[in-house]
Amino acid sequence: MMRRSMPYLVFLMAVAGFSEHGSAEEATGIVEQVEQLFADIDAKDPGCAVGIRLNGRTIVNRGFGLASVAYDWPNRSDTVFEIASGSKTFTSVCIALLLDQGKLSPDDDIRKLVPELSLESTVTIRHLLRCESGVWAQFHIMPLAGYDNVPVHSPYSKDDVLTVLSGQKELPFQPGTQFQYGSGDSFLLGVVVERVTGMSLAEFAKKSLFEPLGMTRTWYVDNPSVLVSNRAVGHWKNPASGDAGPDDVDPAWSEWNANAFLGGGGSVLTCVDDLLRWPQVYQQQLPRGRYIDEFARNGTVLGNRFVLDLDAFSKKLNDHPGNPPAGTYRGRRRFQITGGYWGFSCCASHFPDDHADIVCVSNSDSVFAPTMARKISDIVLASVLEPLDNQTDNRQDPNAMPSLPLLSPEQLRPFEGFYRRPGNYPVMHVEVHDDHLLLTNSYGDKTTLSPIGVGRFRPDGQSAFYPSAVFEFNRPDENRQASNFVLTSFENQIHEAYQHDRIMEPPTYTAELLQGFSGTYLSDEVGVVYHMRVRDGGLEMRVGGRRWERLEPLAADEFWPIVENRHNSRYIRFSRDEHAVVDGFSIGFWRIKGVKFRKLP
Repeated sequence: MMRRSMPYLVFLMAVAGFSEHGSAEEATGIVEQVEQLFADIDAKDPGCAVGIRLNGRTIVNRGFGLASVAYDWPNRSDTVFEIASGSKTFTSVCIALLLDQGKLSPDDDIRKLVPELSLESTVTIRHLLRCESGVWAQFHIMPLAGYDNVPVHSPYSKDDVLTVLSGQKELPFQPGTQFQYGSGDSFLLGVVVERVTGMSLAEFAKKSLFEPLGMTRTWYVDNPSVLVSNRAVGHWKNPASGDAGPDDVDPAWSEWNANAFLGGGGSVLTCVDDLLRWPQVYQQQLPRGRYIDEFARNGTVLGNRFVLDLDAFSKKLNDHPGNPPAGTYRGRRRFQITGGYWGFSCCASHFPDDHADIVCVSNSDSVFAPTMARKISDIVLASVLEPLDNQTDNRQDPNAMPSLPLLSPEQLRPFEGFYRRPGNYPVMHVEVHDDHLLLTNSYGDKTTLSPIGVGRFRPDGQSAFYPSAVFEFNRPDENRQASNFVLTSFENQIHEAYQHDRIMEPPTYTAELLQGFSGTYLSDEVGVVYHMRVRDGGLEMRVGGRRWERLEPLAADEFWPIVENRHNSRYIRFSRDEHAVVDGFSIGFWRIKGVKFRKLP
């Protein structure tokens, strides 16, 4: 158990006056259970800060672990954290204020507000708020333009991002017809705020949003290099860190703070104290109007909950009949702010009918704030929450899916092969190894699969998959190989299912065949040149004037860089003309798909 510090005594003083939600003993029990949730955070490791407010009283408000491992600063309730996509909530409310002031309309064409854009289709404020525009995702287009992806520091400016986004002409779908989450939408909304008000997004939000709510330690960062007192540093586990360094610092931790301009999709800094003040917005503490009233009532602007709340986002992507409605948790209404990137995550849960607010902000990728906020909710609202659905939630019982006797190699061979989700996704290789099925993904991670039924397997031991994951292979008949498998899981009361189809084994290319891919390629939209060459029997790629990267084949005419980490997995598909000569390629990266390059003469 962690040592009990002065903040814990402050909790007890707050609890002593607790009466509206329950007895002081009940509140003390909540505090002790919450304390136990974070008992495994070592005092010398990064951690998080937590706040709980019930019926107008704050009963928990403290930090766990360090804000900076290097400098030995403790996390506190006023420690300032990056909240990544949690910023989208505040950007949405800024837009709601302007909609209510009549300075914007939901159907305004973004091209009239930001005339630099080259979009060939009409994209509206409504499309941007709901991530239904098809606009390039900021974090994912910038690496394709030649900038390193985070967690490597990415020193691009607002003008750099706007210049790249302004080159996009084609959209992947008709705006308003599909959902494609990305920070490019929110970045453009931040630009709209500036164009309409004549103020920076940071200035407008401070004056119109944060100051009226008493959020004195919350702001958008215009200048990423600004000094901020008591600021948490993001910490993420980096296997490549090595073992050099002082004996009292864990060499596995790497630091990350944003030093690039992130705009309306991810540049807010805040703290637990302020996030506990935020629910005043639901009590209509801002000027009344149609759109602010919608947010106060539902926690959305133009129904964009699936953009703001990770839980609703997951349900949007997995339309399973067993999933509860978005905006609810175990039968109770819940509005959330969520976000996360390397070394940071946040979750601020508001239960309007229970007068309960739960905040967790983390600066460690070992502490995922939305998961911890859910666990805190289970404690705080135990008396009113519906029972967990444990019939399929196998996390609750590790023996819920007992393994069957081992199958023979002959019985396992029909499941061998290469599988892949449609789109820009890694390839998974399934093979028989030591009388088991062994799954290896494109990053080299290996997982043993154990049988739990006919054609059904579960991951054994520690793996990258959820404990509730099930691999269900489809075989047309007993004499044929599996054509696909469906990977299902049930975590946090959400059903997920993803089909992976069998594909051909990645080809082996000779140096002579690779020469067909060599040359110089240009994207007119991104405005960047890619170079391809054959060297030492392999294909290499260079983006602009940057380093050469070795490529390896994923499928016929498809390659990706030899991946150093999961945040660098780009997919290059070469195209051919009617004579089967390579004439270009399209490249995808996470939420970006199909950016086209043509081969130059």
